[in-house]
Amino acid sequence: MENLTVRIPRSAVSRSAEGFAKLLFDVEPNVYSGFAFKGRLLRPGSHIAESDLWPTPEYPRPALLVEYAGPSLKPARGHNRHAQENLWILWRYRPGAGKWEELARCCMVAETWVSHLLPIARAALAEARGPQPLIDIAAVEARIAGLLDAELRGLSPAQAERVLTVVHDQLATRICGAHLRIAA
Repeated sequence: MENLTVRIPRSAVSRSAEGFAKLLFDVEPNVYSGFAFKGRLLRPGSHIAESDLWPTPEYPRPALLVEYAGPSLKPARGHNRHAQENLWILWRYRPGAGKWEELARCCMVAETWVSHLLPIARAALAEARGPQPLIDIAAVEARIAGLLDAELRGLSPAQAERVLTVVHDQLATRICGAHLRIAA
């Protein structure tokens, strides 16, 4: 089977404008910075094999890409360059069609682009991945409760309190760890 070559979008207004593109495999929930966008960095305008849009199974089909195209107008000079709006575009590549389609675009100062593109990127990722299997929360709860009951059975109240304190600390550590993965 022949592997197509795909051009990574390059939407910069000027030839000298620097930018980047990130091929997305995930968008972290509850993170509102550019670090929420997880994926592989690519150079805008470069050509890659179509199969490289899915370097691992975690990359969704259709492929999603966020592009930083630099200043939305001719680059400002001096102090004005700090208040200049930058162009950000969210793209989707559909296998077979052979081209990128624009999902969203915004011109924003500094990191304000994130709050505009994050919900669209999350929705596009969810759509690409399709429905996720539901977890039987009641069954998980029953298994954990059964393990706790088995461990606590036969302990004195003081010993049970010590065990439950340790379990509390383990739960708190895991809750915090999950939160840190989300916020990192």
